[in-house]
Amino acid sequence: MNWAQILIGWPAILGSLILSLIGIVLLRPWWLIAGAILISGFGWLYLLGYPSLYFKITGFSLPILHLVAALLVRHKQRWVAAILLLPHLAVAIYLGRRGTGQQSFTARDIRIVGRE
Repeated sequence: MNWAQILIGWPAILGSLILSLIGIVLLRPWWLIAGAILISGFGWLYLLGYPSLYFKITGFSLPILHLVAALLVRHKQRWVAAILLLPHLAVAIYLGRRGTGQQSFTARDIRIVGRE
C-alpha cells in the first residue's frame, strides 16, 4: 500500500471518522481537526472527480463539516456535532457497498404490488 492509497483510500476514510467520533465522545475538538485534515485528501481529490453533483458537494463539504463539528464540540454540543458527521458515514457506506459488489436499489428494482 503506497502513500496515496493511505491518504485517499479506506485508511483515511475510516481513520478520520474514528478520530472524529473519539473527539466527540471525549469532547476534544483537536481530534476533529485531525479528522478534517485526514479526510481532506479523500474529499477534495477523490470525491470531486465523481460526475455526480451530490459527490462534488459532499466532497467539498466533508472537511468543512468536521471543522464545524469541532467548533460545536468546543461549545459542548455533542449531538449536533455527531449529526454533521452523517454525510461522511453515508459516503463511506455507499462506497463500501459499491466496492464489495453489492447492488443498491434503483427505480427499476422496485415493483408495485398488484402491477405485473
